[in-house]
Amino acid sequence: EEAAWVFRGVASDPRLARQPVLVLDVGGGSTEFIVGENAAPRFCGSYALGTVRLLEQLQPADPPGLDGLARCRTILREFLDRQVAPTLAPALRQYGGETQLVGTSGTASILARMEAKANDFNREQIEATILPATRLRALLEEQWQMPLAIRRQTPGLPPDRADVIITGLAIYEAIMDRFGFPRLQISTRGLRYWALLQDGSNQLPP
Repeated sequence: EEAAWVFRGVASDPRLARQPVLVLDVGGGSTEFIVGENAAPRFCGSYALGTVRLLEQLQPADPPGLDGLARCRTILREFLDRQVAPTLAPALRQYGGETQLVGTSGTASILARMEAKANDFNREQIEATILPATRLRALLEEQWQMPLAIRRQTPGLPPDRADVIITGLAIYEAIMDRFGFPRLQISTRGLRYWALLQDGSNQLPP
């Protein structure tokens, strides 16, 4: 039920309502993959892959550096091949054409704010953000070469998320590479958004 609400919240955006969509919710301890179309989820999987969990596994240096990133990419590629692809790939193939990748929740919104260099939360600006794979990769490699103290000064990046943003970026890049997504669209809509719509409230979540 939670997955259905997240998906329907994202699909309340008219641009995403009628096309095949993979909603990706990258959290601290796990990542949720929800595939569907016409505002109806058809597949949901939750995997033990999260920003905090991965950071604790890697224990990167400061700065993490490109060697650390190479190790991170290897771990992610092996995890996706072993744990995610056997179930997600068939779910994506059933739609035949191109499926839009949509990131929701905190990590995705932060990526949009970093791209816009915006320290405030602007829903319209965030939801207008589409990151090509090449741009996300450039942002990822830039952040991995910065010391934590410098990352904390990045416009749009909350200082208390400067440690886990490197693994969040890496997870998005790995999924885009492994499953052939050319771009990432950002959504601020999800579980709370859909719950408030059902409640009839005019106060949408910040």
